[in-house]
This record gives sequence, structure tokens and C-alpha cells, in this order.
Amino acid sequence: MQEQKSKIEKIINTSIDEIKQKMHSICEKEYKKELDFDSAIGFIGKIKDLVGELGCQILEGYFESRDEEVPSIVLDERKYLNKGKSPKQIVTSLGKITINRSYYQHRSGGKSLFPLDENLGVNGEILMPDVKEVVLFSCAYNTPEESSRMLEKCGFIKLHATQIKNAVTSTSEFLEASEPGIMNNVRQNEKEPCADILACSLDGVNVLLNQPGKKKGRPLERPTDKGATITSSSYKNAMCGSISRYNIVEKDGKKTPDRTSSKYIARMPEERYPTFKRDFEKELE
Repeated sequence: MQEQKSKIEKIINTSIDEIKQKMHSICEKEYKKELDFDSAIGFIGKIKDLVGELGCQILEGYFESRDEEVPSIVLDERKYLNKGKSPKQIVTSLGKITINRSYYQHRSGGKSLFPLDENLGVNGEILMPDVKEVVLFSCAYNTPEESSRMLEKCGFIKLHATQIKNAVTSTSEFLEASEPGIMNNVRQNEKEPCADILACSLDGVNVLLNQPGKKKGRPLERPTDKGATITSSSYKNAMCGSISRYNIVEKDGKKTPDRTSSKYIARMPEERYPTFKRDFEKELE
């Protein structure tokens, strides 16, 4: 415990001393300028960068101090030997950091083990779980390009649009593989209210996809033997459905429906919509 305390104090004191010097330098330069809107925003931006830098330095030192080094570890009756340190860059809510952590490998080779990655929730990932949650939430309402700009302006998260797309893709693949189990757990914890009326509706919308497909609709030119025209993009039908429950209540002497709950199910385009149909029918059970 005493060793951990000394490590923490050293990390904090070193980081604060360095930031103090930079803070003094910034303030001295800013005092030589006229104070106006532009200079104020610029000063705030520099302070923000310093705060992020201080936080990242402390995170790097703290996480590395929690990396336990042992000669070997045993997992599933296989012995993995300590092979030294390996650097890794991860994205935290305070910015990007690089940590050197121990890795272990079986004598026959194969996949390496990184215990610190497992503890931080970044095994095979570069985004910390809280950062990934923010990214996915933003992408539910914005494009990856818009999310990239918004996250940088609102906080310390600086990600390229491609990195955001990769995060969305990896999450989608994980959810697709785990979907039955996840949804079963969700449904087990749900308590559907009693209802007098169950109302269901289905709808679809044409979505332009960056995928080749047949040109649909009535052709403007005379028919030929060339077959259907293949285009670089195509419109396909995405399905959505709603399930609502209502109770009949007396209001102003009249019987009126009072909605108690609503659910919405949607699915990107797929041939004959088997996944959407399965999910929709599950919600009706």
C-alpha cells in the first residue's frame, strides 16, 4: 500500500509541476494581448488542452502502476510466460494516452494475453467503454463526420470519422452475434402492463445505400436484351414496426383509449426481412 501511495504522489507532483510552468507561460503571453472575444476563446482552448494533458499524464502513470508483473499466469490450464512490455494507445474521456503494459504468451505461440487491457475493458479495442458509449450515442443522431467534430468541440475526445465508423461496426457485429441472449435477458426483466387493446403497425422506408444493385422502377428507355442495369448505389427498403398497448378509460363521459406503453422495432434492408419478422414476432409473444 505504501509503495502505491509513493507512486501516486510521484505521478501527481511531476505532472502538476510541468503544467504549472506551461500555465505561467500561457498567462504571460495572453496578458500582452488585448482581451476580446477571439482572445478569450483562444485562452479557454489552451487551458482546456492543458487540463486534458494533465489528466492524460496522470492516467498513464496510474494505469501503468496498476499493471501487475508476474513471471507467468495460468489460464484454462495453459501457462503463459511474461514476454515483457508492449505499448498501446487508448482513447479516454480526457484524451489519447499511451500505456506500456505486460503481455504473456504460451510457449507454443498464438494469441497473447494482456491482463491490464482486460481490466480496463479495452481488450482488442482502442476506446475505453465510457468513450465508446458516448460515440455510439452520438452516432444514433449524427453521422460519424458530425460526431467527430461535435465530440472534439464539446470535450477531449478526438477521433477521426473512420475510427468512429469502426467502433459502430464492431459494436454491430458483437450485438448481432449476441442478440438472442441479450434480448432474452431484456425481455425477462420487462414487465408489460395489462392492456385492453394491442395495436400493431408495419411500415417501410426506402434508404439509399452505398451498395450496387439493380435499377428499379419503370425504365425511361426502350427495353433491350442487356438485362437490368447495375448501379453503384441503390435504394432498398428498411422495415420498421410499432407495438402499442392501450387501456379504455372514462374521460368526460366518453370511453377513450389511454396508451400505457409503446415499442418500436426497426431493421436495415435485408432480403425478405427474416430478422425483422423474427424480432417483431418475439415482441408479440
